[in-house]
Amino acid sequence: MSRKIYILAGEKSGDIHASEVAQEWKNRYPDTIFKGMGGPSLAAATLGQTNDWVDQAAVMGFIEVIKRYSWFKKRFDEILAEIIEFDPDLVLFVDYPGFNLRMAKALKKSGMICPLIQYVCPQVWAWKKDRIPKIVE
Repeated sequence: MSRKIYILAGEKSGDIHASEVAQEWKNRYPDTIFKGMGGPSLAAATLGQTNDWVDQAAVMGFIEVIKRYSWFKKRFDEILAEIIEFDPDLVLFVDYPGFNLRMAKALKKSGMICPLIQYVCPQVWAWKKDRIPKIVE
């Protein structure tokens, strides 16, 4: 029985972490089907089953996100639809909290019942303590 895993990473460091998880998962369960968004390391680890978007997605600061709001909104809607259509056994969010926490909330609202796992917990001790309840959900 093959497992389907959707991985979502939006930064270069997250891409590296995601690729390591995907490679280890593939070693243990070779029939795993991956889909997702990450970078070149994840694409290599999943043998091209995931898309490379980190050069466009990795932005720093509120102003940069606002400048590219329509781009991010379009990607968000596309990725949400893709995950729902893929119907994974697991969704793995790797870092990238501004996007990934919203995606997890949207997936729950859509009725997604598979496990939604945040890998590489967002930094909450120094700022954004309000994220703690969102992560725990």
